[in-house]
Amino acid sequence: MASIEVRKTKRKSQLKSVVTGYLLIIPALLLVVLLIIYPAFLSVVQTLTTKLDGTTTSFTLEQYRAFFTDPLSMTNLAYTLRVTLLVVALEFLVCFPIALYLRFSHGRLANFIHILALFPLFVPGIILAFAMIRFTITHGLLAT
Repeated sequence: MASIEVRKTKRKSQLKSVVTGYLLIIPALLLVVLLIIYPAFLSVVQTLTTKLDGTTTSFTLEQYRAFFTDPLSMTNLAYTLRVTLLVVALEFLVCFPIALYLRFSHGRLANFIHILALFPLFVPGIILAFAMIRFTITHGLLAT
């Protein structure tokens, strides 16, 4: 009898823990849905319902047909894909050995690299954005 009571209490505690976990991720999930997924969905719907002249219709592939038949767009797409694949390959070639080194090493250099990798996590994005704006304005990149 007592073991049944203990199991029920344990099950109730686990259920409470699971529900609490889901309740804690709801705000972040809503933020992702509202700021990323919903606008992306609207963009795709708009490309499927807008003609080249700007009028709306029920369904059309005119935007995609125009994109894939335009030589300049296809050149840009090919260049983007080539650069992306090259950068991913180079990052893998550089970062994978570093990750293996950091995983299996416990020296001072490994600790220093860990600190360098974790430091940006503690600097708020708004401070970094302000610093980048100040840096690029004073050094001429954005100055006109």
